[in-house]
Amino acid sequence: MTVSSTPDENATQNTAVSGSERVFRWVEQQPVFLAVLGAVTLHAILVLANRVFGVQEEWFSFTVAETAQVLLLFAAIYLSLLAFISLHRKSVQIVSRHSHLALQEAELKLAAIAEQNIRIQKESVEGFAKISEARDFSTGQHIQRMKEYAKAIAQAMSELPKFAGIVTRQYVLDIHIAAPLHDIGKVGTKDDILKKRGKLSGEEFDLMKMHTIVGGDLMTELEEKLPGTTFFTRGREIAYHHHQRWDGTGYPNILSLGGTIAYFVESGVGRPLKGEEIPLSARIVALADVYDALRSRRVYKEPFTHETARDMIIQERGRHFDPDVVDAFLSIESEILQIAASLKD
Repeated sequence: MTVSSTPDENATQNTAVSGSERVFRWVEQQPVFLAVLGAVTLHAILVLANRVFGVQEEWFSFTVAETAQVLLLFAAIYLSLLAFISLHRKSVQIVSRHSHLALQEAELKLAAIAEQNIRIQKESVEGFAKISEARDFSTGQHIQRMKEYAKAIAQAMSELPKFAGIVTRQYVLDIHIAAPLHDIGKVGTKDDILKKRGKLSGEEFDLMKMHTIVGGDLMTELEEKLPGTTFFTRGREIAYHHHQRWDGTGYPNILSLGGTIAYFVESGVGRPLKGEEIPLSARIVALADVYDALRSRRVYKEPFTHETARDMIIQERGRHFDPDVVDAFLSIESEILQIAASLKD
């Protein structure tokens, strides 16, 4: 059973601690005064005791013996106070050192737990994402590269004044964890569509687009069941909207089959979004996803060079892609090349 203190009890304890600390500080600052006061007081008590037993003497006669007695009392009290102050300071230092060490140990344990949780989250999410990737052998290390591109772009944007307070360290971490889930909805796409070598028909393309709904709905459900896991919030944004385009011509997330139209009414789903209506996480992943697709071999295309892919992205600045995201991408071009080289298929 855990026993907790009430606010009033805590306040009383804090007041008592602060009050005793003030007394100790005052004692440390006034040792001579207290020694004099103590010596005089003890002398007066001795004189009073003698009078009680019938020995009449002056309170303060300033004889040699009396003066020596007061001085000895002063010295004894003064040395006692110094010893008390020294012991108090040592005890405070010991307590402070132990508290500091205990706090450091607790911080290290919490950091280790947090790091382990992040590692578990990353590994779980990647394993989850590979469920859909396993059905499409052409993707290779796509999710590994794409999440690193997305993280690098987000980190570059965090350094821009426009995004200060928005793209935080946690935001960057959430994108890094959630980016592999962008295509998780493809688990609901038929193999004859997912692995088709030729061009998709209009109806097949509408069915392919539904992976954004399936994935977004899955992330929404996980977000509701596991509140506080912010990477599922980013995962929902990314899954629903990574095919939206800056100019508003992206996936409308509307299914039209056989004359029947199904609308999806989650905020932003059911209509194409435009500009900053699109969640920033989705705008970042959209560029990372397209860049890697351009650089990769697919059943329907050969890989493009970095220069060709970069030029194609620049041409789509302000149309397909958020201009700020494109600029961030271009500012870390060397880092992008390093990621591509280290994670080849």
